[in-house]
Amino acid sequence: LSSTIYNPSCYQFSDGSAVISASNDTLYSDTYSYLWSDGQTGDSAVALSAGLYSCIVTGNTFGCVDTIDVLIEDPSSITVSSIIVDASSSTNSDGSVDLTVSCLLNSPIFGKEVTNCDNSAF
Repeated sequence: LSSTIYNPSCYQFSDGSAVISASNDTLYSDTYSYLWSDGQTGDSAVALSAGLYSCIVTGNTFGCVDTIDVLIEDPSSITVSSIIVDASSSTNSDGSVDLTVSCLLNSPIFGKEVTNCDNSAF
C-alpha cells in the first residue's frame, strides 16, 4: 500500500484528501475494498481536516487485509513574506521593507481577532 496526501489549503480547513494505491505481488489482478477510519469508502478520502486517519484495504478476490495510516497536517495559521530594498548607500535612508501578512479569517493574531486578511488589521 502507498498513499498520496493533499494537506488542507489553509489552517483548520477541511479540504485535505488522501488517495491509497493498492497492489498485490501475484500474477493475478485483484480489486480492493477500502474503509477509512472516518467511515468513507473508496481509494480516496476527501474533506479531511488535520489528523491521523487509517484505511483498511481488503482484497476482494484473495481476502488479504492491510492497513495504512495517513497524517493530514495543517499549514501555518499565518504567513509572512517580505521584499527588502537596501539603501543606496550607508549614509542614505532610502531603503524599504514591504511585508505581506496572510492569515486565516477569524484567527487570533497579535492578541486580537482578525476578521479580514487584507493587511489592514496590522
